[in-house]
Amino acid sequence: MKLILPTALQLERALALLMRRDVEAETQPVATRCRFAAAGSYFGGDGPTLAWVGADLPLAAYLGAALSLVPADAARECVKAGDLDGTLRENFAEVLNVSACLVTRNDGGRLALQQPAFGDVAAAALLPPATARMYRALFRVEIAGYGAGLMGLWGVA
Repeated sequence: MKLILPTALQLERALALLMRRDVEAETQPVATRCRFAAAGSYFGGDGPTLAWVGADLPLAAYLGAALSLVPADAARECVKAGDLDGTLRENFAEVLNVSACLVTRNDGGRLALQQPAFGDVAAAALLPPATARMYRALFRVEIAGYGAGLMGLWGVA
């Protein structure tokens, strides 16, 4: 089994459909430093963890807000405070759930959200270590009317 990470255009289209607004995604060097504040792990059923998605605090807040039309100012306040409120956590967890379709398997199997994590420490503990042998992709994602941030994707090699 091989995992296939999305291109910037595929990520853009998937998030635009989910958010019902314009989204721009741009590939970044995977060595770009980023503090992921929210993350999710994915598995293929009964087996081990196969993929991960992480977002920095601004992107997690903006995606969570845009999903249910929470005003952008509320998301910006959470970013200033350094943490997502309960509504944005719940909304971003749903973004993570739907994001299972971003990473595809060449054997036709599906991935499902295994576990979400919120906060720098929890997200860092959930995500694979930098030394792990993985497929990796990093994107700068901008949601029209909200703002931009970074999203990382990992899949087992």
